[in-house]
Amino acid sequence: MRGAAFFVEAAGFAPRRLCCYHRRMGKLLRTLWLAVAPGCFVLAAACGPSLAYRNPVGCGFQDPAPVEYRGEYFLVQSIGPRVDLYSSRDLVEWKREARIFQHPEGRIIWAPELHVVNGRFYLYLSQLEGTCYRPRLRVAVSSRLRGPYILTGFDIPGAIDPSLFRTSTGEMYLLGAGFPGGDDHCGESHIRVWRLSDPVTLAAASSPLTISKPDNSWEWIVNEGPQ
Repeated sequence: MRGAAFFVEAAGFAPRRLCCYHRRMGKLLRTLWLAVAPGCFVLAAACGPSLAYRNPVGCGFQDPAPVEYRGEYFLVQSIGPRVDLYSSRDLVEWKREARIFQHPEGRIIWAPELHVVNGRFYLYLSQLEGTCYRPRLRVAVSSRLRGPYILTGFDIPGAIDPSLFRTSTGEMYLLGAGFPGGDDHCGESHIRVWRLSDPVTLAAASSPLTISKPDNSWEWIVNEGPQ
């Protein structure tokens, strides 16, 4: 995640350029695919299988954020109140490893992310009641990759899509999509940053900094997924 953020900054992209309204982007991608797919198939057939390409993330994954650990790649996916762990050696073939977390109160989980910090495993997640009702940012911790993970640390209301960002000097920040209209329901979302004193604790007197708002018409009211 840190490398991706530095790449984006170096390339000169503003953070808000990375956020889009999902439906419009979906339509755009479908349009582009219909335009270029015939040529891709012809080229692959003419030049052999070396030009054939498979999606390295996998069909059906939502908000994927792979992490490398001891020569393998891992990512997590949520199903209702549960989180499953997947592994891969090549970012193409993925295998379900285990169910590593179930919310103790049955809350819906969105966009979980796995991070490894100083030999411990941190599961950052969005916690909701029903369809985007009372969204909160939470974190669960384990001493083992495959769990069990226990909720601990911060409990931030009115936000989804948490992502941990670490600087080269060791400072830690939590990014998320916050809802300035209120804590109970999802609405217009802004990308916000919270400073952390450690992977599960907000820094003293820390207040969120808004770094991106949906100020372009194509963004509609959505800036989210700050990975």
